[in-house]
Amino acid sequence: LNAIRVRRSSDDTEQDIGFDANGDLDTTALEAFVNEDVDIYTSDFSSGIDGLEEIKVTSTSEDGISDGTTSKDDVLKSVLTGGSDTHRVRRSDVFDQSSTYDVSFDYFIPSVRPDGITAQTIDSLVVRSGVFADGTFTFSVVGSWESETIENWTPTLYHTLAFYCAVGGNISSIDADGDVFYLKNIVVTQTTADGAVTTWYDQSGNGNDATNATDSEQPLVVSGGSVTQLNSRAAINGDGANDVLSLGTGLDLSSGYSIFQVIQVPSANSYGITISSSDVSNFSRTMMFDGLYRFSADGTNYDNYGSSGNKGAQYLWSSVVDGSGNLDTNRNGSAYGSQITGVTGTFELDIIGTNIGVNSFEFFQELIVFNSDQSTNRTGIEGNINTYFDIV
Repeated sequence: LNAIRVRRSSDDTEQDIGFDANGDLDTTALEAFVNEDVDIYTSDFSSGIDGLEEIKVTSTSEDGISDGTTSKDDVLKSVLTGGSDTHRVRRSDVFDQSSTYDVSFDYFIPSVRPDGITAQTIDSLVVRSGVFADGTFTFSVVGSWESETIENWTPTLYHTLAFYCAVGGNISSIDADGDVFYLKNIVVTQTTADGAVTTWYDQSGNGNDATNATDSEQPLVVSGGSVTQLNSRAAINGDGANDVLSLGTGLDLSSGYSIFQVIQVPSANSYGITISSSDVSNFSRTMMFDGLYRFSADGTNYDNYGSSGNKGAQYLWSSVVDGSGNLDTNRNGSAYGSQITGVTGTFELDIIGTNIGVNSFEFFQELIVFNSDQSTNRTGIEGNINTYFDIV
């Protein structure tokens, strides 16, 4: 079956991702899909300035802008105003502060102003996101139309694409009212992206898929173009706040039942995994919280074991409830909590990643739920999981 359905952040397109020939998540197909080139902005100066913001310039759409050899129509013409200052045009909300982009454009800096007499002061354009630390690119050809491309640019501090006029690459304190520069064919192409999990497919054949249609609550499996990993294996990465996956109508379990999970101990104040019911009076959950491991059922914390291990580490947890309501919890194949009588009843498990709407997991790799007591098979199941994830 497919493993996951993924939404790429660049254009919100979704695609199913399956497994490769080795049975691993097909990370090659995953990264190829998420990092497909997507044009997120192409300028159109045919009838206006296409939403660009003017800072100490006055901009208009012009035709017939010639360097003496080449003439172009649908051009952005920007004239410097305001005296000694920083002069630029910019477009906000272009970069997401994590992905990589290519930016291409045509520019023309005449040697004289449009009057054909007055020499210009500006002699270059500087492209920035708005702060130097995000990358600064200087273009200093005067007198002819030029086509340029900035490749593999990853702004991490600012969202804006800005074109500054400059003198010798210096953008500050330019006093050149009436100077002019021209721009055309600005294209911003996002070349890497985030991949968010919209569906984590059930492999049991029962169709108990875990889903979330709300973009802001979807955990990542690709971040900044790279597959998220824990111990060199792909992992779903929650934000520690509100990322969740719903099991739809839920899984109805009755004693006994068994839950196996591979998760990371959260760094602080977040849930590694919570499987819970919307009915607070009747729920069952296993969780990590601020370095603690707990097993709860019918509103009672039956196990509250204290430290669950090193924060940020990967662990295999198993919780088995037999038909009499006795609980057995193990960490990495070793007993971790005493059996406690009384975990009985029928429970609906319907959410992965939140404690009734509070907090979320960080890294999550596998969840296996049996509506049966697997105590006699526990060590075999744990050994199979460990063979793949190499935890112990």
